Amino acid sequence: RYVGISNISAGLAISTSGKATCVSSVMPDNRYTVTLTMELQQDGRTIKSWNTPVGTSQTVLEKSYNVTSGHDYQVVATATVKSGSSVINSYKAYSSIVSY
Repeated sequence: RYVGISNISAGLAISTSGKATCVSSVMPDNRYTVTLTMELQQDGRTIKSWNTPVGTSQTVLEKSYNVTSGHDYQVVATATVKSGSSVINSYKAYSSIVSY
């Protein structure tokens, strides 16, 4: 079902103090170049993003960010698959929405 990866996931937890722990992971197919981008969204708008190149094995990206109350939050993970300089495809995973 995927080209360039075998799976992608995203997760989000928010502590009572407002610390959001954002996690995403991807398992690459080593025939391609993969970049993992993780976005933290507040009410559907991106408020923080991170990215990392994906190596030859499963890559996990975990970051923390302090959020404010009264909003809905979600993590969106995107794996961008390239062959040389050409983008083959991109795949997304979504965490559950967390109201804080």
